[in-house]
Amino acid sequence: MPRSAHGARALSSVMVVLFSVSLSTSLGAGPVAAATSLIGGARLLTALPSPATFNTNLLLAGSSSAAEPSIRTDRFGRSFVIGPTGVPAGCKAFRVTHDGSASTFLGFPDHTAGGGDCDWAIGPQETATLPGFGAPTDDGLAYSSLTLANITTGKSNDGGTTFGPPNAYSQQVAGDDRMWMAADPKLNSLGFDDVYMTYHDISIVDIQLGVSRDGGQTYVQNVPIINPADVPQTQWQGSLNSPPGPAGNGLGNIVARRPTGGALTLYSIFVTPDSSQDNINQGLAATGNFNRVYEAVGTVTDVPAPGAAIISWRNYEVYHGPIGSRYDRIFPITVVDAAGKVYAMWTDGNHIMVKNDATGTGWNPAAAPTLIANPTGVNTTIMPWASAGAGGIADVVFYGAAGGSGAQPNPQDDPNNQWNVYMAQTIDGGATWGV
Repeated sequence: MPRSAHGARALSSVMVVLFSVSLSTSLGAGPVAAATSLIGGARLLTALPSPATFNTNLLLAGSSSAAEPSIRTDRFGRSFVIGPTGVPAGCKAFRVTHDGSASTFLGFPDHTAGGGDCDWAIGPQETATLPGFGAPTDDGLAYSSLTLANITTGKSNDGGTTFGPPNAYSQQVAGDDRMWMAADPKLNSLGFDDVYMTYHDISIVDIQLGVSRDGGQTYVQNVPIINPADVPQTQWQGSLNSPPGPAGNGLGNIVARRPTGGALTLYSIFVTPDSSQDNINQGLAATGNFNRVYEAVGTVTDVPAPGAAIISWRNYEVYHGPIGSRYDRIFPITVVDAAGKVYAMWTDGNHIMVKNDATGTGWNPAAAPTLIANPTGVNTTIMPWASAGAGGIADVVFYGAAGGSGAQPNPQDDPNNQWNVYMAQTIDGGATWGV
């Protein structure tokens, strides 16, 4: 189930499930009924089950040996799925119809050069063409594929029907891990998509940022997203030889938001140990109990392409949990709705936790998060993933298990766990959640 910090994985086929009824429609205009109680200082929202239904699971043809897929949806409602098969076997890619009834195997965009982790970013249809590509006929589709030594990147401008030559050494920092991607919803001055990719370097476990100004084919190193003026370097710095070196940090996704007529802002999320000393202690103990959650907000100054983007990062503490708590359970996730409200989500292994803020810069780290109510019998949760829509609407999906004890520190390892996939949604900006 979970992905390790350095790409270990279980292999399986890929299943895709799409909604046949949206929760916001089926629930009507009013918020989900909820009762609030207190558990360990956090608010637990217990909501009535939503009446949403799902279509029949779709087995993606050709997906054997692929695992831990990433998925993006374009403006036409088509889903693009990409899943690693291991290094150097590459990343398998698929396109799924809007209704989830059929899929097309797109092959290996990376020409099997990577396969440790994979991700997508979808941008608007480009008006410019790189050498070796045909004229753009669809949204820009950029991919990344991990080799650990570096990250292979490339793009398609025809909906994934063809991909250009892979760029096997796209990053200027060697020794990389677990990348995340997002595209600016506006074309740059040359007519290409701007693509932003975060990743860990494996030397000091800093969170690096590469920026592409040609739609995801090539990248130039930008500034890291952790600002040492906001979070001391000794609190988050890791080591290639951990243990016994310091434990480091946990990295989540990246979001690019540009309101109509406005400037681009980037958002990411990460977790760290409690303090510099705790970072050292956990490195020695070979633990990763990261109990502090941060939102990274990047203010982007538009620069005509191909000039380097100017990005100023600030880090804001979302939640400072009890020492010993573990919030790096693959992965913390952040999303931003159409009104600009920012949601931060993570799990302690037993509950999905969530906080929200109007801008992503005004969190109160002492305020406890909301605990999304578990379905009946579920006592273990891992791997949250989320998406946001219109103002006040956000969805989170997660693996939940019943049958085991739910005992810390590793409730996910109980052999009696029976796993299912669940979804929760808010339609009132996080005040209530339906599961």
